[in-house]
Amino acid sequence: MNFPQRVRSLRKAKRMTQGDLAKQVGVSTMAISKYECGKSFPSSVVLVKLAKALEVSVDSFFRPNAVEVANFSYRNGEKLSHSMLNFIEYKVKDEAQKWLQLREIFASQVSLPVYEPIDFLVENELSMEDVEDLALRVRDEWGLGFDPIYNLIGLLESKGILVKCVDLETKFAFEGVSAQADDIPIMVISKAWSTCRQRFTLAHELGHLLLNGKVPDTDLELYCNRFASAFLIPRDAIFQMIGERRKQVSFAELQILKEKYLISLQALVKRLSELLVISTRESQVLNKFIKESGWKVEEPGDQDMPVEKPQLVQQLVYRGVVEGVLSHSKAMELLHITALDLRQRLLGGEHLHA
Repeated sequence: MNFPQRVRSLRKAKRMTQGDLAKQVGVSTMAISKYECGKSFPSSVVLVKLAKALEVSVDSFFRPNAVEVANFSYRNGEKLSHSMLNFIEYKVKDEAQKWLQLREIFASQVSLPVYEPIDFLVENELSMEDVEDLALRVRDEWGLGFDPIYNLIGLLESKGILVKCVDLETKFAFEGVSAQADDIPIMVISKAWSTCRQRFTLAHELGHLLLNGKVPDTDLELYCNRFASAFLIPRDAIFQMIGERRKQVSFAELQILKEKYLISLQALVKRLSELLVISTRESQVLNKFIKESGWKVEEPGDQDMPVEKPQLVQQLVYRGVVEGVLSHSKAMELLHITALDLRQRLLGGEHLHA
């Protein structure tokens, strides 16, 4: 990627217009347009201001970008603008580029997690019941048993799957996307949703990683949803705690399951219905109550759920700085933070968990 493309890509990733960027840099909108078209090149002074406005190092304008991204899988029903798609896809490429750089830097010093494909667990011509069994095989392969997964992001990162949380102005218009960058699976989720909703999205995207190309596109979302449910809370756990057949289920019981397995009430009702623990009629009654109670976006207990955050890339950057294999400027570039933020984080200051 050359300089004009890099400026345009970084500007779009910041969701800035050419006029917005021009105002921050102190040049005309026409000047920004010429930079992005390759018709002119900024002076050294303007170049520094561009880097500051876009929150990158000057070096990043000239860094080669060899990352190829494929297999973008968005949730059905998501209506995303072209600019938002550009922003999300830039975040995927940026995260992959960071990881490739860190992998190269730490290659001889640290054994970094590498994704080992588990496609061999997927059978041909899967039925919905096969997807249920697939979730159990993945759990077994990863040594999870039937226990709750208390930090799904941490688990995915330990398996070489990168996770990125993004803050979007449209908030609930976007839930998640997965993609493949070189040999690195990457999942991007929105910060707007609750922990339970984010976890379901991540489990759904794990389903995409396994099932893309293995089931008809018309059924793919349904299969990924079933996989997500079964992966987060196995059927044997449901049968043990709720029973195999129930005429009615109280929300008090569902709340206990939610707190233990960190899965939403809505997903639990769907889970009980698909396992035939409750009737279609009972699931309709429960879902009607959820809707009338205004719980479609925010449910009781959501505020008490633990917050999960990606930490792998940050942890490696901080380690690289203190061990002298990463410069402060390189760390600032990789984390998109200022020198002050970096210093405060390294010292355990107020921005440590930003």
